[in-house]
Amino acid sequence: MAPRLPPPLRVGWRADFGPEPISSSAAIEGGRVFVGTGSGLVVALALRDGKELWRYSSGSPISSSPTVAHGSLFVGDDAGRLHALEAETGRPRFAFETGGPIRGSPAVAGEQVYFGSYDGKVYALDALDGTLCWSAKTEGYVHAAPSLAGGRLLVAGCDGALRALDANTGSPLWQLDLGGYAGASPALHGNLAVVGSHSHRLCGVAIDVGAVRWSHQGSFPIASTAALTGLHAVVGGQDRAVRAFDARNGRQLWTVETEGSVDSSPVLAGETVYAGGHDGVLRAIELTSGRERWRLPLGSRIIASPAIAESTLVIGTGSGELFALVPKDPPLPPRPQRTCGCAAAGETLWALAFAALSSLAWRSSSCGRSPSATARERRPPSRCPR
Repeated sequence: MAPRLPPPLRVGWRADFGPEPISSSAAIEGGRVFVGTGSGLVVALALRDGKELWRYSSGSPISSSPTVAHGSLFVGDDAGRLHALEAETGRPRFAFETGGPIRGSPAVAGEQVYFGSYDGKVYALDALDGTLCWSAKTEGYVHAAPSLAGGRLLVAGCDGALRALDANTGSPLWQLDLGGYAGASPALHGNLAVVGSHSHRLCGVAIDVGAVRWSHQGSFPIASTAALTGLHAVVGGQDRAVRAFDARNGRQLWTVETEGSVDSSPVLAGETVYAGGHDGVLRAIELTSGRERWRLPLGSRIIASPAIAESTLVIGTGSGELFALVPKDPPLPPRPQRTCGCAAAGETLWALAFAALSSLAWRSSSCGRSPSATARERRPPSRCPR
């Protein structure tokens, strides 16, 4: 779950990398934004103001979302190469070639980086030098990013299977038939994995044994990864809707209809769900009730998922624009603590009363102090806290 970020939001800055779309979700790390573009660029920008810090050309379109770890940025491209770049400068560290496009985000645990390819394999590399640790063959394209649960690597594939592999060796642990190809990553919470497929089915699966805890058969293909808590699983559907389900039993809780397919994965920020769709609208939805609290049209379809950090939401669009959204009304700084038990309210009224009564002698003190001390300490501040 991302940090709390209540709406409304406003545009803090925007950057244009069009006309090719941004379908890569941004990574935010150390005050920087990293994103891949449809024109093959990897770009680093300052989160605060959008200033470009460096760019790297992969030579091929990028749909994979970057991952930052060990001082490196890992990202795949449509030519089948996994690039490792120095996060500080964009300088290449290594590249590893596969036999098909890499469109899922790499996952990093310890000193290994994991990813799938359209050549039907799942790979584990040494994250420091790119040496192949192991590879495992599936029966179809691997579009989605793998998910790590302890020593298990969960992979949903276009062969319609959800697999658990040993993260150290790649050995199969269990396999589950999803009934249709899966283009989204499993969402994890505790021992629960939630994954959807194009068979219109959403499943809750016990990670340790690969058994289905619950299943919801809908009428809509699911191409997004769920936003998952212990109580809620929120997914986008290609039937133009965002839905929430009870994560304990799969019961549907609410539906928010949109004007376009929702392939972008929803993101939770506290009690707010942020979801974008092909209608070009970013929505903020109340998690518990499904009430739409706010929306912002961004002018082009939204394929990438929102990224949230440091009170900023970053999202790309189909026209190649990258938006950074910040709170419309920044939070007020904390009020200074008072040193007595007097009523906190009415400072303005007190100022007026003090002026009117300044010529009168005080007969008693307040808060147990002398009249002179009271008069000094009750003098209103020269400026109200903001």
